[in-house]
Amino acid sequence: MIHSTIRLVSLIILCLLIYSCSDSNYKQETQNYVLEYNTGQKYCEGNFIIYSNNEKTFRKRDGIWKFYELNGEPMRIEEYNLDDLISYKEFNENGKVGMSQIWTSTSHNYSKYYYNGNLKYEEITTLISEDEYAENYEGQTLHYETEIEHITIKEYHLNGQLKLIDKRHDGYSEEKIKFMTIKETLF
Repeated sequence: MIHSTIRLVSLIILCLLIYSCSDSNYKQETQNYVLEYNTGQKYCEGNFIIYSNNEKTFRKRDGIWKFYELNGEPMRIEEYNLDDLISYKEFNENGKVGMSQIWTSTSHNYSKYYYNGNLKYEEITTLISEDEYAENYEGQTLHYETEIEHITIKEYHLNGQLKLIDKRHDGYSEEKIKFMTIKETLF
């Protein structure tokens, strides 16, 4: 009987400690944000995630943010995950995507486009972590983790046909392949 009472009291104390350590005044809300030019035209729109407790309030961009030219045409689109920029697109005067970027924890994609919207240049960078082991002068085995950068660059002609592929490994070109443009059919 005494052991079960001690267990019950211990469990109640543990629950009270866990509850007291949690922040019961923590709040989170989403706030829509719109900023306008002096003319009343929309400049940008997006959402903030607002975190607050008794001491501080944090505002972080989250989701899609759109930016507009004074004439209402799209200027750029940015996508956020709690203030971390994960994608970005810029538009040209024709309303077509002129440049885009996408970030992940292990890669970065960068693309440029011709005025007609066709892809002009694409660069894909991938970081790969590799484990290396070496022995020091005392005979101890040491463990190293290194990041190796792999880059693939592709260039395109105005008509969308592939012009060049360049693969690089830590800044050195591994293989470069040029593609010939077919100007006419012989048969």
